[in-house]
Amino acid sequence: MWLNNMTQHWWPCLSTAICRTVKNRLQKVLQKRKPDLFSSIVFETFSMGSVPPRCSGAKVYNTNEEEIILDLEMTWAATNADIVLSVRLANGTVALPVQLSQVLFQGTVRLIFKPLVPQWPCFGAISVAFVGKPQVDFSLRLIGGELMSVPGLAPALHDLLKNRLLSAMVWPRRVYAPIMKHLRSRKGREAFQLRPKVSGLLRTHLIQAKDMRTNELSVIFATLELGGVTRRSKVLSSSSEIVFDEEEVLNFIVQHPDFEALRVTFYEVEALNTFDAQLLSCEDLTAQLRLKVRERERENVFRETPASCRTTPRTKA
Repeated sequence: MWLNNMTQHWWPCLSTAICRTVKNRLQKVLQKRKPDLFSSIVFETFSMGSVPPRCSGAKVYNTNEEEIILDLEMTWAATNADIVLSVRLANGTVALPVQLSQVLFQGTVRLIFKPLVPQWPCFGAISVAFVGKPQVDFSLRLIGGELMSVPGLAPALHDLLKNRLLSAMVWPRRVYAPIMKHLRSRKGREAFQLRPKVSGLLRTHLIQAKDMRTNELSVIFATLELGGVTRRSKVLSSSSEIVFDEEEVLNFIVQHPDFEALRVTFYEVEALNTFDAQLLSCEDLTAQLRLKVRERERENVFRETPASCRTTPRTKA
């Protein structure tokens, strides 16, 4: 693909520019979403390495507005990326340098160019978001020590980076980078409607999960994710056929039905570890299902393996 060839030659300059913007934006998100275990967390080093991401597909959306929405199917094996986080624990005085390397990424990246203007570069701002939660993996190393020697540090960092940070960038949430000066203020953002609007409410009922391969001494729970928001069902005893409480309703705000999908994920944990199940930790992925959110659809019954899920969206708000 011509885009990959162009990125290969452009990457030394492009990666430097991206690092400056991403580092500043992500720093704010990390501080807001850091766990109670940390008193602070900052980037000491942020380098994306010499290997550019690869694009396997692209799609442009026509929204009849002064904007361009571009979805890119991306894979990135940043084997020589160098990212160092300075982590200060709530009960500690010394900052711990933690290196993040061997980054693997696969997912859909959405770029929104808005507003379109007749001055170079022909758009006033760019926003970046993920379409659904991407698959991300990486290695952590405590510089000058053993990572596992600090209780809770490794799982807290994995949760922060894989769950809290990524969820803050799942559409309709996004990282916003203004190009034109007058768009950097709140008035400028609102003038061009850079914040997504609410389209409606999706009311979701989990009914039944069939043909699930689970252990007898375990429990099951499900998570539902839409637009960067994750809801969790009650924890139930493991079985090949699980019946959920239909009175349990999980609500989601739908921002843009054309661009959003509901992701249903089932997890299995040991029965003696139900407290960890409630905290969404120590989990093993059992099954996953992704459903398209459709506009003006009163009721749908999805019959899928491993789960059945009924969704009843309300009319447009």
